Amino acid sequence: MYAVAENEKKILAFLFDNPSKLGLIEKDLLLLDISKTFYDVLCRLNQESVTPDLSHILAEDTEGILTEGIVTNILDTEYQEDKLEYYIQKLKEDYVKSNIRTDLLSNITKMVSSKNKLDLDEFKKLSNKLTDGINFLEKKNSNILIDSEQLFSDYVADLENRVYGTYTYGDFFLDERINGGPAPGTITTMFGPTGGGKSSFVSHLVRHCLNRSVPCVYDSLEMGKIMTMDRIISSITKIPMQDLYPTFTNELPDYVIERVKVKKKLFERFKNFYFIEDPNQKISDIEKIVKEAKKKFKTDWLIFFADLYSMFRDHGNTPQEIEDGMNRLHSLVKKLGIHFVAVVQANRENEGHRPKDPYDTEKFRPTLKNIKNAAAYAERSRVVLATFRPKYYASRWFSGDREFQEDLDAMDDIANLYILKQNQGQVGTIKYLFDSSIFTFTPLVDEGEE
Repeated sequence: MYAVAENEKKILAFLFDNPSKLGLIEKDLLLLDISKTFYDVLCRLNQESVTPDLSHILAEDTEGILTEGIVTNILDTEYQEDKLEYYIQKLKEDYVKSNIRTDLLSNITKMVSSKNKLDLDEFKKLSNKLTDGINFLEKKNSNILIDSEQLFSDYVADLENRVYGTYTYGDFFLDERINGGPAPGTITTMFGPTGGGKSSFVSHLVRHCLNRSVPCVYDSLEMGKIMTMDRIISSITKIPMQDLYPTFTNELPDYVIERVKVKKKLFERFKNFYFIEDPNQKISDIEKIVKEAKKKFKTDWLIFFADLYSMFRDHGNTPQEIEDGMNRLHSLVKKLGIHFVAVVQANRENEGHRPKDPYDTEKFRPTLKNIKNAAAYAERSRVVLATFRPKYYASRWFSGDREFQEDLDAMDDIANLYILKQNQGQVGTIKYLFDSSIFTFTPLVDEGEE
């Protein structure tokens, strides 16, 4: 118990010098009765707005547990303020160890030594207690109460760090429009109609994350790894998609394989990236994936792309199920400190219209109401983006129509990225020229607020 006592003394000495920080720990975490009494006394003095000293502590201890020697020993204990987080983590570990020794081990030993039938319900209770202990230790700080002094200090620290750059989506133009970028513990929802360019834009963001060594996970629940790589390779090598597939003679163009192979060293440099190809996932699986990725990448933050998010098995179908799923995702993302990009499909509400000509596509433009159960996504998302390609819709209606073919041929394939919501900034549009042959997005004009 000597190590336990020394650690508790360091924490108590710090709290004596900083009574405003008493909320950093809970009394129950302290194992020694003397430590609990000292903590209680500090709390009472703090409530009475009394600056603690030796005489006040002894006077406030009505039970007479604390002697002058005990108090002096605590106050003389040296500590390092920059190691406070370590002291508190050790306090938690000692607390969990004590519970395991006094409760779990003795009860489990009795159960497995008994000749009677194993009580599965009781065994599950003990197993749950052990799991609770593990979860408790994995939390960085179980205290949810932040005083005004700490709140202001944390804000100033964040403000000062902004000059060194914010978090990034990988795309400079999107970063410029989203204040704070893809911040930890928040969600971006991206949606669009079929052919609107949402999945292509995600692969564009992933490619730029790779180039900029941004830690990211690409969870492709809909499209397989080979088709996804077709898009990434095409955009990196500028090999048209049609050249990546054999002609009717079962041959690839001579240059293709060689140009792809020279990119091997480039992909070997991408150390902060994971691709996932598993359509049979639950939202709860994200935690395990993120923890493994963080460990490999040696980072506390990463950006997680899920395309399509609605393909998670427990995403839900009814409005209530979808809302519950988004609430669980939001809590998980905050706990993990990552940024999550949820890609979803727009409904077909706008597709019943018929345009008058190739330029009459505004009625197909996606809005928030085009997401199934939009309220659940919008409420839990810090940013909502929508993609739309007018020429794609014009081609659907007028391709082969002699009257409009000239207009159609003259149209650029513009990909509009609509910022429909951001908590810390304005809405608006970013325009890209989309080259569908090699899946590249070239920024054009920033239209400003809409």
